[in-house]
Amino acid sequence: MKIVRQYYKEKGEMDRLIFVSREQSYHGYTIGAMSLSESSRKAPFREVTLAAWQAPKVAPCYPYRHKKDGESLEKYKDRLLKEVEETFLSLGPYKIAAFVCETLPDRLLELPLRPRVI
Repeated sequence: MKIVRQYYKEKGEMDRLIFVSREQSYHGYTIGAMSLSESSRKAPFREVTLAAWQAPKVAPCYPYRHKKDGESLEKYKDRLLKEVEETFLSLGPYKIAAFVCETLPDRLLELPLRPRVI
């Protein structure tokens, strides 16, 4: 996050302050990583993580739970990509600093592999 911020500052793009990530995501234990994560572990640190407007969430890539009945993986992928695009457009594409889409499937790696989304 620090490198992304520095990159855009040096380019003069000072409005790029938003880091989009996925719901049900986990990115690590640092304050920055917790800002992008959605976890009960974050609750005690809420006051020092990024504000909600600065770390909005999009749907997780989790077909087992979120793919609709009869929906192909291709259609599911398209639906997720459309949500990401609509989120970027609604927030203002020139305000997005990064999309953090690859999550750590927690420390035990118990989640299955996901379809290729990007």
